[in-house]
Amino acid sequence: MTRRIYVCSLEQMPQLAEEHDISHIVSVLSREQIVDRPEHIAAEDHLRLSFNDVSEAIAGFELAKDNDISRLIDFAQEWHKTGTSDLLVHCWLGVSRAPASCYIMACALMPEVDEMELAQNLRNASAICTPNSYLVQLADQALSRQGRMIKAIETIGRGDDYQEGSFALEVI
Repeated sequence: MTRRIYVCSLEQMPQLAEEHDISHIVSVLSREQIVDRPEHIAAEDHLRLSFNDVSEAIAGFELAKDNDISRLIDFAQEWHKTGTSDLLVHCWLGVSRAPASCYIMACALMPEVDEMELAQNLRNASAICTPNSYLVQLADQALSRQGRMIKAIETIGRGDDYQEGSFALEVI
C-alpha cells in the first residue's frame, strides 16, 4: 500500500492535517516552540523532537542527537506497520529539518531504494527544500548507509530561496 509523507511548516500543519488523511505527525522544533496537536491525532501518534536547525555546534543552540534519529526511525517504522493513512512532518518553516526527516524516514522505510533516487524524489517534490545536513549525517550512520545519504543530499544541493509551500513524498 502506498502512503505519503507530507512536509510543511508549523503554520501550515493544522490545515494540512485536516485536509489530508493524516494519522501521524512528527514535529521537529526547537525546545521553546509550541505546537498544538490536532484533535484527531492521538497523543501516541505525535512525535515531538526538540532541537535547533543547526548543522554544527553553536553556543546557545541544541544539536540533534543520535537518540532523536532513533526515535524518528522507530516512529516511522511503527507508522508504516500499523498506520492506516498518511504521515505529516513539519518544522518551523518546512525547509530544512522536516525535509531531512522525510528523507530519513523514506530511507529507513525503503532500504532497497537507492539513496540518490530518494534524494532526487525529494528535490522533484520541492524546489525549496534544503535538508539539514547534520540530521542526514546522523541518519546515514544509524542506517549504515556508508556516506551514501550524505552524498545524495549534497548532490541535490541547496534549494531555491524560501517561499512557503508544502509537498508530499510517496513511500511504499
